[in-house]
Amino acid sequence: MAWLTLSEMATAADGSMPWKNVTIVNIKGFLDFNAGFVAANLAKQGVKAEIVEVTTPQLAALRRNPSEMRATNIAKALVGEALAAFAAEVNKAVGSATEAVLLPAVVGINGDEACSELLKALNKPAKLIATLPPSVAGIRLQRAMQQRFQRLGGTILQGDAVVKGNFVGNRLAGVFTANHGNREFVADNFILATGNFVTHGLASTRDGVYEPALGVDIECPADRHQWTAPDIFSHQPFMSFGVAADAQLRVSKEGKTVENLYATGNVLSGIDAVKNGCQTGVSLITGLYAAHEIIK
Repeated sequence: MAWLTLSEMATAADGSMPWKNVTIVNIKGFLDFNAGFVAANLAKQGVKAEIVEVTTPQLAALRRNPSEMRATNIAKALVGEALAAFAAEVNKAVGSATEAVLLPAVVGINGDEACSELLKALNKPAKLIATLPPSVAGIRLQRAMQQRFQRLGGTILQGDAVVKGNFVGNRLAGVFTANHGNREFVADNFILATGNFVTHGLASTRDGVYEPALGVDIECPADRHQWTAPDIFSHQPFMSFGVAADAQLRVSKEGKTVENLYATGNVLSGIDAVKNGCQTGVSLITGLYAAHEIIK
């Protein structure tokens, strides 16, 4: 078993929690964290969980508009004196018999400092639990991975898109993007992770389905009548259309394998994330597999 998470998050590495008596602290009016659900699951592991609610004047102001009571907005409010006031309210609400405190992950959207300040200010050991999206923990994790990628020499072009590739023989030599004109971005290897129709990784006309960025080969029936099913609620064949790839996830163009271009995630043929509920899992596993193929 393996996962990637933040150090402040509550985890159960061996299938059990290290405490037998915890307090789950929720914020009054915050509906994106189901404390009862958390408590019920902890009970299955033999952990007694008490649920309490707290608030502060800053949080009460957010509560005037229910649409503002989202994890990201709360995280923006809980800084400085507001964070100290929140920690004080948590300390008041937690009983002396409690071994640890579990809170929704609604602090630290701009970095690790706020999380560290909160955990130090509490009288009991504390861990965070992810909320419904938009998730502060998810945003922090995404930023951490992006920063790690950039420290390793990677470049992220926000708001840009690849529009064509320069193929030399059976290799992709470089790509061109919408915002950089004739500037070619070159690399030893490339990964195509653009998703399917929803994220514009695939496109279609009345004549067929195509991959718009690099024009690589697609696997789908030529007959349009086979693209959809008559029953709108049944599996739709077009949802599993995608680029053709070999056992190493290398794609093909005009029937020939492109030796240094790999496809991962929903852009691959045969992946129906809606039907199977596996989008994130497929993206992670195929991305890891492609990376191993590149560096081995």
